Amino acid sequence: MGENQNYKTAYSAAYARLIEQHEPKETRLFDDPFVKKFFSSYLSLLMQFRVIRKLMIFMYNSMSIGLFGLQVCRTKYIDDRLKEAIDDGVEQVVILGAGLDTRLYRIANTNKLKGFEVDLPIMQNKKKSTMKKFLGDLPNNIIFIPIDFNVQTLDEVFENEELDFPRPIFLYGKELLNI
Repeated sequence: MGENQNYKTAYSAAYARLIEQHEPKETRLFDDPFVKKFFSSYLSLLMQFRVIRKLMIFMYNSMSIGLFGLQVCRTKYIDDRLKEAIDDGVEQVVILGAGLDTRLYRIANTNKLKGFEVDLPIMQNKKKSTMKKFLGDLPNNIIFIPIDFNVQTLDEVFENEELDFPRPIFLYGKELLNI
């Protein structure tokens, strides 16, 4: 996948979360206060208008029928599974193709986890610079693991990292594996 396509994939998923953030609180599937930081304030302003959101959802679904619903339902599903895993005592999270995923920043008690965000350096740099502007400092519990999935293996990039394999790991690759 080319660099431009990686950006498109990451921003497509984030864009669906952005639209969802402007839905009424009583029908919104999840809260993501960080996603707005990846987009212009002008776009966030436009999303306040229901007719614009509906048009954007229509355009989103014109790429593939049901794509918007798939994105937001997958986000909700993974959020819920991660919360359950935290309640069950998981201590580590590995996000393959982390892109602009914000779970380690927005879900309660993730600050107690060791988080590994695995992605291309260019995506990690974009995310880190945006999150630093918003947070000031990045959380110490999040480790960025640079990888090019086309030429590197997970064994290679995790060789010197602190992933504790005998301990439970919550692993997902929502944008890496489009299923």
